[in-house]
Amino acid sequence: MAGSGLFDEHLEYFSKDRRKLVEAFERALLRHMLAFPQFKTYVPEDIADTNAPALGPYEKLGFREFKREKVRHTKRTGINAYVSMRLTQA
Repeated sequence: MAGSGLFDEHLEYFSKDRRKLVEAFERALLRHMLAFPQFKTYVPEDIADTNAPALGPYEKLGFREFKREKVRHTKRTGINAYVSMRLTQA
C-alpha cells in the first residue's frame, strides 16, 4: 500500500541523506534516554576527539567535556585524545 501523507515525504527527504537520517535517529535516542527519571547523570567516555559526528549531538544536548586523555597512537590513527563528557540533570 503506497502512502501519500506528509510522513512519507519526510521519510523520503531523510533517506536522501543517510548521514542526516542517522544523526536524527541518534538525537532521538539520546533524548529518549535522557527522559528516564531514575538516572540523573550520564557519562559517555572514550570518544575520539576527531569524531565530530559523535561529539556534536552530546554537546547540543548539554553534555560538557570533563576529561581528555592524550593517546600515543596519533600518527597511526589521527586521534589526539579520548574525550569523556558528562551531563547531570536536576
